[in-house]
Amino acid sequence: MFRWVRHCGPMSRQDDRSRRDRVARYVIARRGQLGVSQRELADRAGLNPKTVFDVEQGKRSTTPKTHQKLEPALGWERGDLARIAEGGYPVTGPLPGDDLDGVIAAATSGELTESEFDSRVRQVISQLPVDSQPIVEELYDMLQDAERQNRRLRRRIVQLMPRNDEGDGDRESSSQQLPNS
Repeated sequence: MFRWVRHCGPMSRQDDRSRRDRVARYVIARRGQLGVSQRELADRAGLNPKTVFDVEQGKRSTTPKTHQKLEPALGWERGDLARIAEGGYPVTGPLPGDDLDGVIAAATSGELTESEFDSRVRQVISQLPVDSQPIVEELYDMLQDAERQNRRLRRRIVQLMPRNDEGDGDRESSSQQLPNS
């Protein structure tokens, strides 16, 4: 069950306001992508339109009961509103313009193979506003290029490392000791 409490004790009013504002931005962005009014969203969720208005204005913290109704109406996974409030990203749906760097975070839900990860990132990118997609696509491609370069450099470093004749410092074990970034 979701609670608006930090691990180290009750949160400050500023923290609560920050979380409500973050949830508001995401709900507004998602509603905009879906092309529905506040009233239509409220109808889909079985909520009072005032509740949706208050959530979008950051006037009210969402309760677990509101989450259960609002998340499916927005096409989000269960727990997405809690993740957003905690500074994370929804598993599905668009990211507001100020959180485009969250594409990769949104794409990583669980353990994925490299191709599954790539597919998921591209799926998330396709859900972004059309004018943002080429920029994010280019940034993601640059990230992939940098990761390939890092792997190549790691292999080269391992090749250049002196071999330990005692057998415990061979190239194979040396490569396992290098951190993956």
